[in-house]
Amino acid sequence: MDGMLLGLHVLDRQLVDRDGVLCGKVDNLLLRWDGRELRLCDLVTGWGAWPLRLPEWARGFAWRLLGDRAARVSWQEVQDIDSAVRLSIVAQELTARAEVLRRPPPGMLLLSQVLGTPLHDQEGRRLGRVHEVEVDRQGPSPRALRLLVGPRVSWRARTSVPPSSEHLEAL
Repeated sequence: MDGMLLGLHVLDRQLVDRDGVLCGKVDNLLLRWDGRELRLCDLVTGWGAWPLRLPEWARGFAWRLLGDRAARVSWQEVQDIDSAVRLSIVAQELTARAEVLRRPPPGMLLLSQVLGTPLHDQEGRRLGRVHEVEVDRQGPSPRALRLLVGPRVSWRARTSVPPSSEHLEAL
């Protein structure tokens, strides 16, 4: 495997600021889709980010309970990923960046929108659901290499497909 799996290696990891202070966890990721390439742009953290992983009908209740403010951390501010995601900023900056985030900005997708999405081949046959997104390990905005797809009942991907407009335009 050449790249990094976003769901396995990044999502739900603890965030550690440049001073070693625990400052939250990765609740979601923002991906930019320009019609040709899918790229990782930002981490999303904070109580208001978590409801975006829920079905749409449950989000309103969760936002009333938890609040709807979340902070975005540019991928360029990520120094390292091991058992935690290590940032080049201090924790107080995350609080200052908190904003209302009830949907992804235009031209962007949340990882939680992509995971679980059913995909079909060109003949309309069902390939399965997206289980994972693999991205380059390097660069200021890592490019998605492939979507790992498999049957719903299995955590294992059966096949992989490159991100394409036929798969992502419907999101």
